[in-house]
Amino acid sequence: MKTNGTIERCVHCLKYTNELTWDHIPPESWYPDTTPDHIEKWKVPSCHKCNKEYGRIEEELLLKIGLCINPRDHRSAGIAFKALRALKGVHGKNEKDARIREAKKRKILKESMYGEKIPINSIYPGFESKGGPRDEPVGVLIPVNHLTRIAQKIVKGIVYIVDKKYIEPPYKIKFYPYNKINVEIILTEIYPGPWDIFDRPPGFAVLRAVAKEDMTSGIYLIDIWGQLYCQAIVSKL
Repeated sequence: MKTNGTIERCVHCLKYTNELTWDHIPPESWYPDTTPDHIEKWKVPSCHKCNKEYGRIEEELLLKIGLCINPRDHRSAGIAFKALRALKGVHGKNEKDARIREAKKRKILKESMYGEKIPINSIYPGFESKGGPRDEPVGVLIPVNHLTRIAQKIVKGIVYIVDKKYIEPPYKIKFYPYNKINVEIILTEIYPGPWDIFDRPPGFAVLRAVAKEDMTSGIYLIDIWGQLYCQAIVSKL
């Protein structure tokens, strides 16, 4: 892939290569069924290695988070169904695919925590149990590194698409989990604005405030499906 006659760089690893692919920001499989057909899905140049690696991370997160989100929210329409379908052998394309789906389901169940064994301080903000009094809470384990990588991917993607530049040393992207209440406090009490808004409604929105000193350091408030909130801070090392 070349742009304006020059070899492009991978947005993720920053390496130059003439064998780039397109990587969707956010992941293409994460767009809800309610996404309008006219919405252009953002894409950035990525090397095969990074694209493949992110593909594995995005699939695992989709399966796990999809089991925990509100399936009735229009901002995440179809995501929960997609996760459940991917874990049922009956939906396999063939016998091998059916076994793979069942193996993924067993792995998630084996790694999950139940009832009082779930450490309260480790629950992602906004994903506390909403079941009835007779329902035993189930904690699905999600690698924090995966969430960090997704936040970094979104920030790097927006910077590339909007600003036509890369996030590279000495700048670093740090990830923090947040919920809707935290976001509202930031917007109303800590920094009321101005904020730049980048979205692909109804499932994806990002608010950004960039430092005027270098136009790179900044805060990103990421909203995925109206349920998964995270904050990313870009700053020098």
